[in-house]
Amino acid sequence: MSIEEDRKKKKGASNTTPQRDSRNHNHTFLAPTDIARSHQHIIVGTTSPAIETGDSHVHRIYVRTSYDPKDDDGHWHMVDVTTGAAIEVPGDEHTHYFDGETSYDLGHRHCFDNITASITNDAEDC
Repeated sequence: MSIEEDRKKKKGASNTTPQRDSRNHNHTFLAPTDIARSHQHIIVGTTSPAIETGDSHVHRIYVRTSYDPKDDDGHWHMVDVTTGAAIEVPGDEHTHYFDGETSYDLGHRHCFDNITASITNDAEDC
């Protein structure tokens, strides 16, 4: 039995494959911030589900940065940005560009920019 046949059997799937809603997905991301006051943070997480915008969609990124334990002023920052529209990439996949600034804490903020991990536009569940 193939892996696909085994999956269908476990799910009780019929011979027809349901259509996937291309808007019902999210992306992972990982981005370093710039250096401010002799340190930097990492921004990592998963976006919100897709938010329709005209002929495309965007995602919200709302996370807390990595913690900086230096000195007695250990801290993190908040990130709340919206990605750009979908950017098609080879392999029937897409990604999103995002950029912004962290919250202002302890007299400074950090800038960042990157792209989300790409996903297949017609991905199926495992």
